[in-house]
Amino acid sequence: MKTLNFHIGSGRCGSTLIQALFNDAGIHQVFEKHALNYNLEIYQGTGMIAHDDTFIEENWRPIKEKFFDPMHDMAFDGHFITQENLLGMRSGKDQKNICDVTCQKIAYLADGFEPKIIIIVRRQDTYIESLYNQSLKRYETRDFQTFVDEFPLQNWHWYDNIQIFCNFFGRDNVCVVPFEQKVYSNSGRTGFLDAVLMASGVTTRLAFKDLPLLNPSLAPRTFEVMRVANQHLSKNEAHALADWFEAHISKDPNDPYTLMNDELRCKIVNTYKETNAKLCKEYFPDYPLAEAYFTGVDL
Repeated sequence: MKTLNFHIGSGRCGSTLIQALFNDAGIHQVFEKHALNYNLEIYQGTGMIAHDDTFIEENWRPIKEKFFDPMHDMAFDGHFITQENLLGMRSGKDQKNICDVTCQKIAYLADGFEPKIIIIVRRQDTYIESLYNQSLKRYETRDFQTFVDEFPLQNWHWYDNIQIFCNFFGRDNVCVVPFEQKVYSNSGRTGFLDAVLMASGVTTRLAFKDLPLLNPSLAPRTFEVMRVANQHLSKNEAHALADWFEAHISKDPNDPYTLMNDELRCKIVNTYKETNAKLCKEYFPDYPLAEAYFTGVDL
């Protein structure tokens, strides 16, 4: 049976970079060497309806018929699909997760294939900081403390949500990948991109260097300017300003986030300490540094 490798997020974990690099001719050659195929149009085609709170078959049928049904007859053993909106973990105020619904969507698309689920995770405190940064580029007007107060912390227990996918597709068909480069020492992988390729069946190990900066975060000194601008400019004007900040005053990827004070960071890390420990024990046995990081030992 042919394999469908579904990279389903999370957002703020390198999804944009994956979508760009995996459409590169060099990566295509690596995929072809391993009898894998990647079609960027699937990401574009599934982008809007992946947000739907329910699975409506008639919405997905055109996608399945156009892209997935023909895969059965293609000269490939497997395919790679990326769509971070299929994870189903929600970050908006009072929103509920829909991981069970996204399982239905994936299962429908993967009818007749063996689906492999790839999920990239990062420690929740840095995820929240990165999400706020991204939200400022998308018309966010709340200050950071209000954003955190309204963030549904209960939704972001990685372990509990990953178990939903395991129960639906089987534990052997779910691969979890850490985002942070600091946990990759002695892991046999050079970083999260290499880990995603390994999860897709690529045996060639690649060291990605001098990568382009895609969807960059804003530099902290622009935050308040951007937040106030979002209150007074039209959406189009605010997005244009965010694009300018991206191009001219972006955050250095190696700079730490500074939005949280130590007390708040420890509080959030401790919220997930127990389930993150389970996550590391079950899914990260090859990452010797992961547990200390995800449970906050290094704070």
